[in-house]
Amino acid sequence: MPPPPRGTVALWSLVVPPPPRAEGWLPALSDEEAARAGRFRFAADRAAYVAAHALLRALLAAHGVGRPCFRAGPWGKPELVDAPGGLRFSLSHTRGLVVAGVAAGDDLGVDAELADREVDAVGLAARFFAPAEAAAIAATPAAGRMEAFLRLWTLKEAFAKAVGQGLSLPLSSFAFGPGSFTCDPAQGPADGWSFLSRPVQSPAGHLAVALRWPAVDGLRVEERALSPAALDEALARGGDRQG
Repeated sequence: MPPPPRGTVALWSLVVPPPPRAEGWLPALSDEEAARAGRFRFAADRAAYVAAHALLRALLAAHGVGRPCFRAGPWGKPELVDAPGGLRFSLSHTRGLVVAGVAAGDDLGVDAELADREVDAVGLAARFFAPAEAAAIAATPAAGRMEAFLRLWTLKEAFAKAVGQGLSLPLSSFAFGPGSFTCDPAQGPADGWSFLSRPVQSPAGHLAVALRWPAVDGLRVEERALSPAALDEALARGGDRQG
């Protein structure tokens, strides 16, 4: 299929299967990726990494990039070389869930986190978030605090990935409020960005998408949740395209 229309993100997700099943996708990875997978200490982390990169390979192949060639951007973010339609991609993996997205011509970031850990949401927000965001988390009733924290965390991670700076961009340098977004002019006008944020039900967590696309024009996200068998089939079709 061709790249998505401008303003549209094709977003694929996968619940990570047990490590022996996930490691069956190692042949889909590059030698460098396979070597990196082998350096993970815990099998669950290795499975998530392998699943994420296999999912990305299948997604790229479905949009005309059967043999992807990557280069590092100015801040080290991987980019496609000579991709059709200026295709951009983003990837997120956490234990149990992986997400990959592609968009045509516009900066893209995706992030997913699971609500399976006890974290000090108030403390982390105070340390990393903008003051107004930290205050909002502290004021949220305990029953809904983790969901509120994950919503902000995934939005901020998705935006940092989209601008290509990742962890080098202070999470306090931009802020989300009720129906609002502010950022440094170096990242472009705030109303030149569109976002999706929603909870994930199984496994429980949150995901977010950031796209450098005017908010007034609206963001369209075409989601597809794959089973392990569906990923097998998608990888096989990608291999057929590669000839």
